[in-house]
Amino acid sequence: MKKFTESLDTNYINTQIDLYQIAYSFGYTEELKKKTSVTWITLKNDNDSVITINRTASPQWYFNRDEDGDKGNTFQFLLNRIHGNLAINQNPTKKDIFLVFQKVNNYLNLPINNVPERPSVKVTHKPKNTSIKELSKELNIGPFVKKAFLLKNRNISLTTLDHPIFKNRIFNSIKITNSGSKIPNVAFPKFDPETFKISGYEIRNKEFNSNLGNDSHLWISQLPKNIHYIAIVESAIDAISHFELHSPSNLHTLYVSLGGTLSQGKLTTINTLINNIQKNNIHLGIKLLTDNDINGTKYDIQLITDLIKNHTSYSTSLSFENKQVKLTIELVNEDLSIVTKAYNSLKNTIDTFNGFSTTGVLKAKVFQRKKTIDIEIPLFKNDIKNETNNIKGVLQKINFLFLPINVKFEKSILKDWNDELKNIKKNTNIKASKQWLKP
Repeated sequence: MKKFTESLDTNYINTQIDLYQIAYSFGYTEELKKKTSVTWITLKNDNDSVITINRTASPQWYFNRDEDGDKGNTFQFLLNRIHGNLAINQNPTKKDIFLVFQKVNNYLNLPINNVPERPSVKVTHKPKNTSIKELSKELNIGPFVKKAFLLKNRNISLTTLDHPIFKNRIFNSIKITNSGSKIPNVAFPKFDPETFKISGYEIRNKEFNSNLGNDSHLWISQLPKNIHYIAIVESAIDAISHFELHSPSNLHTLYVSLGGTLSQGKLTTINTLINNIQKNNIHLGIKLLTDNDINGTKYDIQLITDLIKNHTSYSTSLSFENKQVKLTIELVNEDLSIVTKAYNSLKNTIDTFNGFSTTGVLKAKVFQRKKTIDIEIPLFKNDIKNETNNIKGVLQKINFLFLPINVKFEKSILKDWNDELKNIKKNTNIKASKQWLKP
């Protein structure tokens, strides 16, 4: 039986221990069938904490949509749970690491009938030097001719899918099953922000999602001749849906998809893209079109913080603790009187929106420490949709005070832009049916 010592590195944990099985030992025993495939396994524990595991990756990894910091490899999964309950741990001590090894020892000594069996899954690990040509061949990437998933399941019109802004931005990836049948998935290419060459793919279908190639690169629409705005959305499907909902007013908009998550690498890619486009348009604006949920709000705050850090002389820090955002902006090169004026203006705005809070849970706070401004915004999952406009108003004020770039915050009424599109079309069809039935 494998035993660990404090000095052992984490490679064995990440490559040899099945993340699904060790999650089972932590109480994640209910498999959500509708969100589970050969690649993705979605589990829930008694506390309704839901994690999704990519079991075909090497090493395996997971994410938790309700806790932004709860994601990563098997070692990170254990690190976040060393004391039983979930607690994000980004800066582990030697004692924390030792406790992880202890848990692994305990897990490996479990009787075999205490650990669940899973069907074997063929894991195809793509080395870092796999060329995009080889990856495209392996995924059977071809022209976008099989459009049923986006037309029927996502209710996007053929006119929108065939629009020039999405030319060569949507492909098919044909999966050939063991029986020889062909499944047409949709492939959204990711691009290098410097060369605009394809560097990977987001593969989508009903109940299926896979992200291959460079993890830091993003899907983008075709570059308009004159770019007025860069619009950042959580998925390519949301970008296409938003375009259909708001066309033709967005013909000068470049859409960028986060691919469902936001990492430091993706923030760097976005910043590179903005810098390159600003060379030809100093008045470039940004639209944040993230989902109308707690993660979408977190992404908005991360993006606005990163924009301040990269496009001003101010220093910023950001943390998410106990369902609360803590944003710090240091204006060391400004006169104290200017910092105080900015603080007073922001405080007035926060006090106003706290008063508008319909649920009574917003209660954002702002503090001044000489040339430093601290902002605290609580995020409550059950009330976040009710507070979206209030938080958006606070972020808009932060943009006005501290950032030279015009940032607009737009939210769908429903969770995301595709839900919005489907709902509008559903209501339109119902209305049309009632008109047809009138005598």
